[in-house]
Amino acid sequence: MSTRWLLLLGLSLGACSGRVDQGDLGVTAACIVGGDLEPAQVRLDAEQKRSVVAVFEPALGVLCSAVVVADGVLLTAKHCLSADRTSFDDVDLVFGADAYASTLVRHPTSVVVHNGADAALLRFDAKTLGDAWRSTPMALYGGAIDQSLVGTPVEIAGFGQAEDSEGRLKFARQDIVAVDPATITVNTGADVGACFGDSGGPMLIGTAAGPAVLGILAWGPNDCLGGDHYVRADLLADLTGAECAR
Repeated sequence: MSTRWLLLLGLSLGACSGRVDQGDLGVTAACIVGGDLEPAQVRLDAEQKRSVVAVFEPALGVLCSAVVVADGVLLTAKHCLSADRTSFDDVDLVFGADAYASTLVRHPTSVVVHNGADAALLRFDAKTLGDAWRSTPMALYGGAIDQSLVGTPVEIAGFGQAEDSEGRLKFARQDIVAVDPATITVNTGADVGACFGDSGGPMLIGTAAGPAVLGILAWGPNDCLGGDHYVRADLLADLTGAECAR
């Protein structure tokens, strides 16, 4: 089966208000297929849900997803950012549950990309968000990532645009079906899966200390119905630093 990078094409942000209007979309793409507005497998409070953020890259014309892994630190997929960039100050970090109606947009102060994995770290000034937009960072999973995780239920999260979703953050329960040296694969066998706009979004697992990021979305099948591949969290420790592990 052919595969697709999970990007949303043809999006343009309003330069002054920070709003994204659906009429600005050049194509129609889908968010998490079969997902819900609330998580089902991993319990998240309001501040934890606000840690999932949309990222718009104007150089590529794409929308992706990201997750706050420490104060002022976002983790996303490397392919969501143009490889030709020398400055990232026009990349939009869109906060809120609706990527197409949020008025809170910030910009990275610095970006670090992983040398091998499909991952990038975006730093931003968290102090400018204010109490109303406060988010609780999702730490990286610090346990063993091996075959013992096969069969474990997890929660995936991300943004996208579809006629029935209006670009809202959505969640879906998935099961781990494979653990490989570079990625973790999830599926349920049902009509559920990540899709365009969800690249860089987190796979979350519950731990005794709270929810943790087990991986970030890299790619999946064109039909968006499961079989999605996430970069393993244990490959990203050298990028995020020890303070992001749980």
